[in-house]
Order: sequence, then C-alpha cells, then structure tokens
Amino acid sequence: MKPINVGVLSKIPNLLRELQVKLTSDSLLNLARVTAINNCGNSKNDFKDIDVIVADYDLVGPHLYTLENVKFIQGTWAGIDALLPHIKPELKLNVPIFRFSGNHFGKIISEYVVACIVNHERDFFKVHDNQCGKKWSQEGKIHTYRTIYDMTIGVMGVGQIGSRLIQTLKFMGANVRALGRRSTIDKNEFHFVDEYFQSTELSAFLGKCDYIVNTLPNTAETRGLLNHPKLEACRDKSPVFINVGRGGIISDESLFQAIDNNLLSHAYLDVFNQEPLPEQHLFWTSPMIKITPHVAATSRPQDIAEQFIENFNLFHKNEVVPSMLDFSKGY
Repeated sequence: MKPINVGVLSKIPNLLRELQVKLTSDSLLNLARVTAINNCGNSKNDFKDIDVIVADYDLVGPHLYTLENVKFIQGTWAGIDALLPHIKPELKLNVPIFRFSGNHFGKIISEYVVACIVNHERDFFKVHDNQCGKKWSQEGKIHTYRTIYDMTIGVMGVGQIGSRLIQTLKFMGANVRALGRRSTIDKNEFHFVDEYFQSTELSAFLGKCDYIVNTLPNTAETRGLLNHPKLEACRDKSPVFINVGRGGIISDESLFQAIDNNLLSHAYLDVFNQEPLPEQHLFWTSPMIKITPHVAATSRPQDIAEQFIENFNLFHKNEVVPSMLDFSKGY
C-alpha cells in the first residue's frame, strides 16, 4: 500500500503534531505523510496530491466541489452549521464527510452534564458565595440535595453522543428516558434506556422528567421542537433544562416564558440561537439561567486524531463509518 497523504486544513492548535504522532503507531497509516495545506486551501493545486483531508468545515467548505482526488474529509467539529452555506443541492458531492463526534464527544458531553446536575443539586454556586463571604452554612439544598439516582432524566437524542450520555447517567443510577426519531430501538443495543419515546410522543416524554437534556442537532425537524406551548407538559415536575445540542431547539422567548411560568425551574445553556451571545441579551442576567460559551465539548486534537484513525480503518475495509454526514438528515 502506497503512503497516504493527509492534508490538514485547521486552526486547531497542535492538530498536525497529534496526527503525526498517532499515525506512526497505526499499521495502515504508519507511513502516512501529514502536511498542512498551504494558503488555507486557496488554490486547487493545494489539494492535488492529498488523499484525505482533516479540516475545519468553514475552511474546507469553499472547496468541496473541486476535490478530485480526495477520498474523504474528516471534520474537526460535530455541528455542520459552518458547512451548510457551501452546499449546492443541484450538484452531487462526490467526497464523503465524516463528522467529529461519537465516543469522544459523548464522554466529554457526559462529564459536562453530570457537572451541571451535581453543581445544581448541591448548590455549589451558593457554596462559592458563602466562601467569598467567609460564611459556614449548610442551609437549604447544600444539605438536602437530590442525587442522580433519585431522579428521572430525559435525554433528547439517541445518537452517538446521546447514547453515551444515557449510559453514563444509567451507570450512576438514574431512571433514564430517551427521545429519538426512530420508531423503536433495539432493546439489546439500548438496554440502558428505561423508557423510549418517538419524537411524536414529546408530551409523554417530557411529563415525568426531573431534568431534560437536549443533545439533538440543528435540523428542520428539531428547530423549535420545544417552543411554546410544548413545555406545558412539564408543569407538574418543573424540570431543569440542559442544552448541549443546538440553540434552535427552543426560541429565546419560549425559554423565558417557560421559566416565568415555572414550566422549567432552571436552564443550563451551552448553545444559543445567536453565538456569541450578545452582551445585551437578557440571558446574562437571569438568575435562573447558567451560561457556558459553547464549550461543553471542545474538539481536542488528540481526540480528532484518534477518531480519524478509526474512521480511516473502517473506510479502508469498506465498512460503515457511523459519523458519515448525511445531508438529507442534517447531521
């Protein structure tokens, strides 16, 4: 097998070095040549001798229809929003694109969600305030908290990220409900799911949750899925909402309305309808909303390199690559 030329078109620090290190230990890729694509891919000649590309979507997007020799593109992000403006529906795209998602993102997202739940239930924000005021206090939730195994947690999405999150929560003892597109799930494959609901059963899914976690991508089917009055189903439990999927799942107005009407008791938001979140946005000052700047799962270079090797080996053996992008689905 001739050496593989891997072109890197990314602004992620140390990605090229991580690829060089990890590829030397792989039997198929130990002779691979890893190079940075010159001039950020401004010329067709920059891709002439490249077999596969590891790239940020905004950088590779303008060149999708001129990559004559490239076998596939390994993306460096899970979300494809930056890629969509470059897609031309009237033209056939001949190069497969693999998202950076799956097990790596699933593990990191799971840590973030567990951190949100534990911090909220044990009121560590108040603990920090008490420390700043030199106040020894065990009052309220600090002392009388719920544990993960006390609660029912609903996860929207049973893809690679959602499935990993569900497994993590189940391992910690939660009763886990899952919402997905498919009509049924394989009980053997998804044995860690206590109850499964189709997207058409949204109200039933929402009704008994102490926490609702959204991991769904931004698609025509998911945009506005939780808009008013959908969250009326949450009135009895008033759950906490954690959004690590995409901001479009609910409008800003609907989220405020749900909190004002006690349909949601709190929201932890990592993704937004407009990013960066404008300085004047009311989310910043709402006491019932906690904000992180789209960092629940960052694209770490070592993880991208590992997933690239996994996907390359599957592709080389003509096996299904789970993270292959399907534009008809939007992810």
